[in-house]
Amino acid sequence: MVKSLRDGVPMQPIMLTNYKKDGTEFANVLSLHPVHDSNGRYIYSLGVLIPAEALETQDGQTTVELREALPTTFDASLHIEIPRAEASVEDGAADSLQWLAPMTAFSRRLLLLDDEATLDCLIDHSLSTANPVAIDMLKMYIVQEVDAGRGESGHVLDLDTVFVFAKLKASKGNKQAEKLAREFYARTYGETIKDPLVLGKKLKKLTDTARTSLCDGVVRSFVKDKSYCKPLLKAMLGEGSSEHTVDRDAWAFAARELLWAQYSVPTDVSGFLFSFVSIADSFPTCIVISDMCLAGNPMIFVNREFCRVTGYSKEDATGLNCRFLQGPKTEPASVATIQDKLRRGVDCFVRITNYRKNGESFENLLSMRPVHDSNGVYRFCIGVQFDATVSPQNRMGKLKKLLPLLPNELPVNAAPVGARHIKQYKAGENTDAADVDAVSDAVDAALAKRGAMASVQKSKAEGANAEYAENFDEMKRRLMRQKKLKQAANG
Repeated sequence: MVKSLRDGVPMQPIMLTNYKKDGTEFANVLSLHPVHDSNGRYIYSLGVLIPAEALETQDGQTTVELREALPTTFDASLHIEIPRAEASVEDGAADSLQWLAPMTAFSRRLLLLDDEATLDCLIDHSLSTANPVAIDMLKMYIVQEVDAGRGESGHVLDLDTVFVFAKLKASKGNKQAEKLAREFYARTYGETIKDPLVLGKKLKKLTDTARTSLCDGVVRSFVKDKSYCKPLLKAMLGEGSSEHTVDRDAWAFAARELLWAQYSVPTDVSGFLFSFVSIADSFPTCIVISDMCLAGNPMIFVNREFCRVTGYSKEDATGLNCRFLQGPKTEPASVATIQDKLRRGVDCFVRITNYRKNGESFENLLSMRPVHDSNGVYRFCIGVQFDATVSPQNRMGKLKKLLPLLPNELPVNAAPVGARHIKQYKAGENTDAADVDAVSDAVDAALAKRGAMASVQKSKAEGANAEYAENFDEMKRRLMRQKKLKQAANG
């Protein structure tokens, strides 16, 4: 079924076990019939279903005739695509202001998860923007609160060393970056080193020591100090201050660039999306967002940590359903749990075997938060991923406190953009998205692989594993096609 829908090829009738609204089980016979336009574009897939019990009746014969009569193509001029209203950069900049307070609180809690990762987050954000506000604010905190009176003999020197090395590493081979690093080293340590490889090795050694010093309480105390950290987070969210002015339109444009290039940003939630991705991109945790209103629920955003952990670039991953992370050892019970909970629109916590771009498997602790709007429309799913094989227990404890802060409802002041979706809770499931204890228990259960839908039959599991392997292989073929197209475009 997945192959038919994905590749646009017919699927002969198969028998499925389905369920009626009242929970009654029945055997359903399904066939799929792709429809392409006259330009060869795969536009529709027509499904024909009939209860198995009706196959030997007149309805069964009529269904056979219907399948044979279905169209396989149509004139492309008859297909009118209704454009989705897209928010302007200016709209997103204005609407994002309402998200300042909740996003600031969420971000501070996330930055307290891991000092090393938080330092990387601040450095990465400063390297990716013209105004290194994150490093500037951290340096101001060190000068005024940590190293008062010590000048460049203390943690300020540590921070400068780490940042200079980060710029050198990020601009590998750039003569200007090498020149600045050489001048810094000569000015600070009294030695001029012309060989860039030797310079890099010496700075790397100094950086390792400096990072240890900064992560021994300095970074954490900075994040905890609201008088310094909150203005920084507001600046990262596009809100200026007396210390740092922010061009909100430029900030919104940069946030838009982080989203899937082909995505039409909905006008009613553009402020939330711009705010969330502008700061989540530098989070020291894998964060993804899927649009539940689009066919296939594609990921419209993945952050840099997701790219680092999985090996896939933003261009590789956005626009696709996250199933491409599946592979031959992915657990069918975990997949069934994800499908069940996302369909019902409730929180999902599951441990699942996923695969990096290089084919290496890893244990992924996946937390998914369905997000509805105030009209009841199921809009997004926010995914938080942890490599469960390397994440220390103290980070897991902080994760449990963090997840309840994720939004589960977005206030909108517009007409509904889709049908109302009612969350369907099963007996014993937590209905309070902000309940820290309930989330903690759910994460513990996921880590222990408890609660997954283990009722998957062995025969079905074996078929599913082959399907998951095909998902990974299809991604490899897709990337190869993209590579060939780029090579052809470049001559």
